[in-house]
Amino acid sequence: MGFEVIEQRLQQLKPSPGRGEVVSFKEGFQVINDSYNSNPAALDAMIQFLRKVPHQKRKILVAGEMLELGPRSMELHQNCGKTAAKAKLDFILGIQGQARRLVEAAREEGYPDNRAVFFEDAIAAGEWLNGIVGSGDLVLVKGSRGVKTEQAIEVVKGNHPIVPAE
Repeated sequence: MGFEVIEQRLQQLKPSPGRGEVVSFKEGFQVINDSYNSNPAALDAMIQFLRKVPHQKRKILVAGEMLELGPRSMELHQNCGKTAAKAKLDFILGIQGQARRLVEAAREEGYPDNRAVFFEDAIAAGEWLNGIVGSGDLVLVKGSRGVKTEQAIEVVKGNHPIVPAE
């Protein structure tokens, strides 16, 4: 294949649902739907990505519990919470189970309770997110399939109109 064909094909690539899919809302904010799967290395990488994205009013992490991590699950969630806090994100939300440890670790790093918040389920997180999200915000939603973090995005979509995909 020539470079022209390769470039054309690359421009046509679109992420699979839940794997880096960007959802734009008419109110001027965006959600990165990376809810298909999660593990500590992938979450850390996405936190660093979120930290480095320029020109955003606020950066919001919505992190679901990372399942099937074995006996180190609590420690791994705590480490990700510390990473998120050091990235100086505006809000850190945890959903379900061990994600509570992620939120607690962020609080131990100095985040107040109203900026590091734990939810038992994704729907509750989506409802809370509805009340704060606005123009210029970038929201990253990441979690294991069993946590159903995509439900938080669906709640937001139900209350804020999206920009149709091209």
